[in-house]
Amino acid sequence: MREPREVGPSRWWAAAVVGGLLLVGGGAWLVWRSAHVATFGWFAYAPLQGATVSWSASRPGLVVGIVLAALGLLLLGGVSGWLLSRRRP
Repeated sequence: MREPREVGPSRWWAAAVVGGLLLVGGGAWLVWRSAHVATFGWFAYAPLQGATVSWSASRPGLVVGIVLAALGLLLLGGVSGWLLSRRRP
């Protein structure tokens, strides 16, 4: 009869690190993409007289990018703290 194979330590933290890096990278990409203003486009309508343009409201990618990057950094910080606390002296 075959002996059961020994299972090594869980590697869930590797998936968490990859996920955190993807969140940080995706958030940074969204922030970078929303920070650049297009120099071309449709200009058929004149702006309204006395209208105030709110750029932060017109760029939801900036807010989403910041939130994603923050979540990724929190995930990376949590995994790093957990791994450091499990080290053997």
